[in-house]
Amino acid sequence: MCFSKYLRHPVSLSFKLRFGAAPPSTEKTGRNEQELDLTEDSKLLVKMDDHRNLLDRMPSPPSVPPTVSVLSKIIATALPIAQIAIGSLYLNDCPVQPRIPIYLIVSGVFVLSLDLVSCVPRGERVEEGESFYRSFINTWSSLASLFLFIWFITGNVWIYSIYEPSYSVPDMQSCHKTLYLFAFWSTTVVYIIVGVMLLGGCCLMLCMCALGRGSVRSEDV
Repeated sequence: MCFSKYLRHPVSLSFKLRFGAAPPSTEKTGRNEQELDLTEDSKLLVKMDDHRNLLDRMPSPPSVPPTVSVLSKIIATALPIAQIAIGSLYLNDCPVQPRIPIYLIVSGVFVLSLDLVSCVPRGERVEEGESFYRSFINTWSSLASLFLFIWFITGNVWIYSIYEPSYSVPDMQSCHKTLYLFAFWSTTVVYIIVGVMLLGGCCLMLCMCALGRGSVRSEDV
């Protein structure tokens, strides 16, 4: 009769015969599994927090030197002035597409106005009577930027649709060489600058992500 309870539970009997101790209870194994799940969940949460704060740990980009800022302002102001001058000088010298000089003049006027508006100082504190002035500047900048975008697309159609025209001025299918080449390259340079900026931005983001992941791994170690 003393072996009847072990015959009912052969696993516990074999465990006692082999190791001389009782098998682990299901309650202890359940607790161990719960503790293991909690530790895995906590590690997962820590990893999620690390990835979430990856952008915060990225190094801030260096500030633009004052000389570069002043030089960019000069170039941004010189280009619209050149557009106005060349468009006015060769206003009637492009019979094949007479809208190209008008395109240059209008683009130069609007870009120059935006450059002048951007030079207006804007403090954080708003005094009485300045709210209307600021709202007017913001509205004008938004509308002018939208108009310039539409005008730029329209000028692309006018310029690229006649590439490459005849440069003999008396011909009705001609356009002055200086006028057309300036309009062509001043428009093409915009695409080149945008492409370089996009490529540089993608490379910068990849470098910042790599540096951020490297700092996270060093902290984990």
